[in-house]
Amino acid sequence: TTPGQYEIDYDRESGVLRIRASGLWTMKTGDPTAEGEEMLPYFDAMPPGGRVVIEDAGITDWDS
Repeated sequence: TTPGQYEIDYDRESGVLRIRASGLWTMKTGDPTAEGEEMLPYFDAMPPGGRVVIEDAGITDWDS
């Protein structure tokens, strides 16, 4: 089983920030969002009306 992780893809042309989450997102396996500050520059760079898409198909367990 893989602990929770995510990939970030930002398309400046379309203004879409895509976050792909996968693995175990449980309190027992730790908090993968603790290092989520790396996403902040993407949010700051988004134009007005930009979209955030969260893909959760790869998540195998979630309790939080």
